[in-house]
Amino acid sequence: MHPFALTPPDLTAALAGLLQSVPAGRATTFGDLAAGLGAKSAAVWVGTVCRRPPPAWSEPEWEDVPTWRAVRASGECVLPGQAERLRAEGAPVEGERVDLSRVRFADFPPDGPLHALKAEQDDLAERVILRDEPAPEGSFEAGPVGAVDVAYPAPHTARAAYVEMAPDAAEPTFSLAVESPVRFPYVSGFLTYRELPAYAALIERLCDAGRAPALLLVDGNGVLHPRRGGVACGLGVLADAPTIGVAKKPLCGAVREDGRIELHGEPVGASVANPHIKRGKPVFVSPGHRVGVETAVRTATAWFRDHRLPEPLWRADRLSKTP
Repeated sequence: MHPFALTPPDLTAALAGLLQSVPAGRATTFGDLAAGLGAKSAAVWVGTVCRRPPPAWSEPEWEDVPTWRAVRASGECVLPGQAERLRAEGAPVEGERVDLSRVRFADFPPDGPLHALKAEQDDLAERVILRDEPAPEGSFEAGPVGAVDVAYPAPHTARAAYVEMAPDAAEPTFSLAVESPVRFPYVSGFLTYRELPAYAALIERLCDAGRAPALLLVDGNGVLHPRRGGVACGLGVLADAPTIGVAKKPLCGAVREDGRIELHGEPVGASVANPHIKRGKPVFVSPGHRVGVETAVRTATAWFRDHRLPEPLWRADRLSKTP
């Protein structure tokens, strides 16, 4: 197993620094702050933090982080008392809307922390192997597989679950759940940094127990990802294991009439629905590491039983949510 070397930055501290750089009488937007962090996809998270600041922001060393200087792209004020505070600083506010054309501030440094994570994901993507590697017990479809998922039973706690099943077994042959601290928020496109530390703790316990599955189904995307490096890729590369991503929604790609998904003209996975469920929603399957596209789709669909997700992954999902 390769070392799990991914170390996420303190994104909340970085956001506080950006807010503190906005001068009095000026206003910025959630999207501008997200771009300052390095990815506009972080705008939803930025807005959430500004509405519900962490307790640390009330400590003296943070010097009262000016969340009131962050508004929606339309200039709309969404925080209690925000319009009044901006007016008191001299910003032009009409009703509950600040005139951004006069006071918008977006002069943030170009080296936000998410830029570094993008580069790290690009490096991981370069290490992904998209071809079938021999399974110890024959084809992946014929042998046992493991499945992993992560849930969050408390705001700062992750619970990673592993379920192992054999094709002819009605129940798991082995299961394990491990709790660990959460060090990174949910930001679209960066799920790897939120979930991989939890998976690292889980894999370590599996190694201690002598469990080495031939294949892992992962709740999340594989190469069906804007940088071709979803959480299934990260886990596969760093754990040196064959992985398949099974996601409930796609982040990118074009779905063809036959369900195959292409990204920049290259096949990366498929949208497939469980044929045993009437009008069931599809899942989006893509290889993570050491598995080809066709094998990924064939293997995941071979595990369809009575639920939307492949059976081992459905059970891992349940275990991750069950204390």
